[in-house]
Amino acid sequence: MSKKKKNKIEFESIDDLFNHKLTAWDKFIRFIWYTPNHKIKDFFYNLKCRTQRFKRGYAGEDWWNGIGYWFTNIGGQLFRDLKKYNSGTPSVFTTEAEYTKVIDEIIEGLDIGKKVQCEKAIFDTDFATYSDKVKKMDYIKELEVVSRAKFEKAMQLFTKYFGCFWD
Repeated sequence: MSKKKKNKIEFESIDDLFNHKLTAWDKFIRFIWYTPNHKIKDFFYNLKCRTQRFKRGYAGEDWWNGIGYWFTNIGGQLFRDLKKYNSGTPSVFTTEAEYTKVIDEIIEGLDIGKKVQCEKAIFDTDFATYSDKVKKMDYIKELEVVSRAKFEKAMQLFTKYFGCFWD
């Protein structure tokens, strides 16, 4: 008896495998057949969020996930860029070194806030209120203990010089 051969594409080398061009139909079938439903749903959700950010500057997920998380996540990078591409010093500051010091303190505070928001750290004042039994838990041991005072100082500096951050 003869065996039926399946329609297979055979490759002579591994390079041929990676250089093989798929047709548009093959790509479509692979997308529909092999992509889990959540990836399709996430694609449309991400498209919706990008459209919202383009139209109004923020997306629904930004305030749903928490403004604190959004601000500490975006704010740190904004202030790093402000420091990197700084083209002048506001008149409130006497020297550029003073202005840079304020920006550094805000960046440090926002980084601390981001760690707390991402549940990778805990404020020292909150940690002090835990009982010894809770402090010995594995989850708590993994957390970094960070200074609430530095975070609050950064927020005070941000509030105090709110109108002075420009480039």
